[in-house]
Amino acid sequence: MSTYFPISDMAGHAASISAALMAGTKPAASLFNTKLDNGLVTVPGYGVNALSITKATIGKVIADGSVKKSQVCKGIAHGVGPC
Repeated sequence: MSTYFPISDMAGHAASISAALMAGTKPAASLFNTKLDNGLVTVPGYGVNALSITKATIGKVIADGSVKKSQVCKGIAHGVGPC
C-alpha cells in the first residue's frame, strides 16, 4: 500500500511559518496542531493526515496535481477506477 501526504497543505503551512519568522514575528498558534519532543525541548509542529491510496482515493491524488491521470491510467481499461 502507498500513502499520500497533501503536499500543498504542508507547503502552505511551511510558507506561512517561514514568512512570520522572516518578518521577526511569532507564527500564529493556529498554524500548529501538535507538539513534538526533539529530545531537548517540546516544540510546536504541524502534522498532516496520510491518505491510503486505493482505487477509491486515487482521484484525490490526481486532483491535487501530484500525479497525472494519464500516468495512473496507463495500461488500465477505461471505466476502471478513475480511468
